Amino acid sequence: MSETLPASPANEVLRLEQVRKAFNIGTPLETEVLHGIDLRLNRGELAALIGPSGSGKSTLLNLIGLLDTPSSGELYVLGQATRDSDDEARTHIGLDGGGDS
Repeated sequence: MSETLPASPANEVLRLEQVRKAFNIGTPLETEVLHGIDLRLNRGELAALIGPSGSGKSTLLNLIGLLDTPSSGELYVLGQATRDSDDEARTHIGLDGGGDS
């Protein structure tokens, strides 16, 4: 059985800080679907994302998978902020140096 490594910046794989996601921003139909999500996952940890239909699970996974960007807040992958990264940089986040050592 493997043990979870202690929380430290070197062991951090994913961190979300006050991540919010809204759609139709600036219109009467503006809808915020993620409301200030904070999350930290370290190497060796497992997590399950559960919730009812329409609760934002797919939206959160799209953000974590770097397929979309948050309306506000910051998402870090392997300690690297992703919010202002262009598509090419986002493609390489996690590929460069993301393997087990």
